[in-house]
Amino acid sequence: MQKLILLFLICFSWHNTSFAAPFGFGVTPLTQVPLSPDDDVKGLRINTGWVLHRRVYGLDLGLTGSTLEHFVGSSFSVIGNTTAGKGAIVTGFQIGGLFNWNESKSTIVGLQYAGIINLNRETSNLYGVQGAFINIGKNHVHGVQVGLYNKAEVVNGFQIGLLNHTRELNGIQIGFANISKKGGLPFSPIINIGF
Repeated sequence: MQKLILLFLICFSWHNTSFAAPFGFGVTPLTQVPLSPDDDVKGLRINTGWVLHRRVYGLDLGLTGSTLEHFVGSSFSVIGNTTAGKGAIVTGFQIGGLFNWNESKSTIVGLQYAGIINLNRETSNLYGVQGAFINIGKNHVHGVQVGLYNKAEVVNGFQIGLLNHTRELNGIQIGFANISKKGGLPFSPIINIGF
């Protein structure tokens, strides 16, 4: 118990400088350890609400996980995950019960899965698999997008869903309705192939 208290005090005493803590915990950004959103967590981060750190490397468990720049590892959030910094990089598994929301230009490498929606608001690159009921954004997909509704700027790989929509197709769309402005047919039921 004394070691835990000592580690807690060290984390709070360093809140004015950026450093990497071996663990993070919190309920809100005002009640988190390490305290500063500019700090990094390298190891385990557990949150029972919404916490925010600059970079997280390792395992992230909780209700909502947020990073400003980079996330490397596995994130499992009951509600969802967000990234807000310009040029955010997500590497590994990002699994949100309801959503994954990338506010700025992002690079996602690995698996991004959400129970309802994956939303990338700025031009983003996805290398791997993206799955949800709705996958939408200004994505350049290099891999597979799976959902009821998939929308991406460029697809280099596959879109599998009820409705698939892309500006440029370099691969295969499989679904009830497939739309592609460049590559493949402009509209095709069942399957659309473009190279």
